Amino acid sequence: MEFQKDRDHTTKDSSVCNLPILEDIGWAIIDYLKNGRLKTSSPYLFVRHNAL
Repeated sequence: MEFQKDRDHTTKDSSVCNLPILEDIGWAIIDYLKNGRLKTSSPYLFVRHNAL
């Protein structure tokens, strides 16, 4: 899998800067999505799960 070299990020003053995603971080996100994240229809990458 190839990762985009830059991601847009909005700063406090609403300007946009590009932030790199390191390859190790990208693989950690993939591992989380495949193995750590519970099934959900949420479009957000990280979701909070509450115990019942």
